Amino acid sequence: SSDLFGISLNLDSVYNMMDKITDKSIEKLNSLAYNETKKLFNDKIDVIYFDATTIYFESFTEDSGEDAIKKNGYSKDLRFNQPQVVLALMVTKEGLPIGYEAFSGDTFDGHTLIPSLKILRDKYNVDNVVYVADSGMFNNNNLEELESLGKHKFNYIVGARIKNQSSKIKEQILDMSNYKELNADISVINITLDNGRKLVVTHSKKRARKDKADREKGIKKLRDKPKGSKSVKTHL
Repeated sequence: SSDLFGISLNLDSVYNMMDKITDKSIEKLNSLAYNETKKLFNDKIDVIYFDATTIYFESFTEDSGEDAIKKNGYSKDLRFNQPQVVLALMVTKEGLPIGYEAFSGDTFDGHTLIPSLKILRDKYNVDNVVYVADSGMFNNNNLEELESLGKHKFNYIVGARIKNQSSKIKEQILDMSNYKELNADISVINITLDNGRKLVVTHSKKRARKDKADREKGIKKLRDKPKGSKSVKTHL
């Protein structure tokens, strides 16, 4: 089929092949993927993206022992009663694969960070690593994990939540006179927090117009609802 690019593989043959995959062959495959990707960019990859996801098993039994990797943990597929592995994947900014590392299913995302980045830097001779995390990592425990990156000469950028900032910081964020215009759409403000971290906030005129239209649409929808029915239950 077109999905398989005209190639048909016998499923039993695939399973038989998997029995022969060793750590050495996996290392070779990773090296081939990385080197072939480098060739596409004249042997220079300037930006690498890293993320972790979970892959669950159609099973309800965890592995046991010190080296067990099939374990229950926080499932991004919401299969909390099924064992899984945590997969950390590294790709170029174009989305092409560079490498991966697999961790025990009960490993917290943040704990894949330093091991994966160390492996990445050593294996692929990367000079400067900046880890970018979403706001899910923005709590005290996770930030401590991120702060420890500095000991290993890694930098990080993590999404922040404005609602969690102090009243003083919120006042600065809401005062548009504090912003510097980057272009016709985007303005930015840099704020140094009491703990020394730098908070970068951007404002988009285009996004503001969209959010305003969405709010007005929602309000109109709510106001129109009572006109179509006499039953209070339907509005709940």
